Amino acid sequence: MADVAVKDVKAGGDHDNVNRIHKIHVTLTSMNLKAIEKACRDMINGAKEKDLRVVGPVRMPVKTLRITTRKSPVGEGTNTWDKFEARIYKRVIRLHSSSEVVSQITSFSLDPGVEVEGVARGLGTKTAAITHLDKMLTLRRATMYDLVGISDCNLVNVIENYQMKYYFYHLLSWPQLTNIATSTEGFICGYSMAKLEEDVDHAGHLTAVGVLRSYRSMGIAQKVIKQTHYGMQALYNCNSVYLFVRVSNWAAFAMYKEKLGYGIDEVVREYFHDQEDAYSMKHVFPGAEMQTFRKFSSHSQPKIVAPKDAGVVFDSRATQIRFALPFKPWLFICLAGFSGAMCGNLFFTKFVLRKNPPNVCYFYITFIVR
Repeated sequence: MADVAVKDVKAGGDHDNVNRIHKIHVTLTSMNLKAIEKACRDMINGAKEKDLRVVGPVRMPVKTLRITTRKSPVGEGTNTWDKFEARIYKRVIRLHSSSEVVSQITSFSLDPGVEVEGVARGLGTKTAAITHLDKMLTLRRATMYDLVGISDCNLVNVIENYQMKYYFYHLLSWPQLTNIATSTEGFICGYSMAKLEEDVDHAGHLTAVGVLRSYRSMGIAQKVIKQTHYGMQALYNCNSVYLFVRVSNWAAFAMYKEKLGYGIDEVVREYFHDQEDAYSMKHVFPGAEMQTFRKFSSHSQPKIVAPKDAGVVFDSRATQIRFALPFKPWLFICLAGFSGAMCGNLFFTKFVLRKNPPNVCYFYITFIVR
């Protein structure tokens, strides 16, 4: 992040433009000490080449950002927490010279990837325009050597964090569904991690997505997610993909819905460890057959059954019924007998069990007329 201000100051009370002194105030902020030192060196070298006098860089007090994260993924039944500290470094550089020198300057660059244009003319204070340049990124499949970088990216940007064994589990089981975006320096600035659904046939599940804050609003999340979608379709023959997102995370929800074509499948009460509700969202790949009872349009609202309530939902647009019932062992015996009775010449019955909240079972019964 760079803040630039261009000032005109009269020197010695002389109104002549030749003696007028122009000052440029640059503030650099970063959590990476090496990156901010490199940006300072590049800026100072570029300023000296343009015959500007340099004062700084002035080191401002370091701020410490303290983060408390869950030690293991949600659902493993642990309440252990890890505490991390991220230091924020700040540098201030002041450049000044006469109007004749400054008026010839059209731009100077700050690494990484920020172009700051400032032309000091006239009296008063002006703020230079900042234009973010396109950053060169590489999208590729993750390897074992990338797991530490993925974990670091997750700790900084995402509230839900995982143990290293959870990353190994995804990478060893579904190696094509973990993709990363790397910068020109080689560090990981974004990732997506997915797996196959255990209780839904031919469906994937997007486990986690993260992008560094300095690389957001560039479409990185969409690119890595689309790469994961391609792997699900081409290699695992998936027809749809599911994910969970916080109801308060409106930015991620808007991206999934508007940019990637996800729709709300249901609302899961108190899904996250802090008791916040989650949207269960679903995306059906183009050309795939609808295999669940929900089929939404942009004007229709989803039918929601709270996990704590028991009931039956039937959608007339498809041939599937969902039961949300308290978990009881005798339910399996009754439903198994019902399944055997219905497997005749007219119908084929299929049960799928989903255990999203505790002590509540979802039974999906699909009727296909032969």
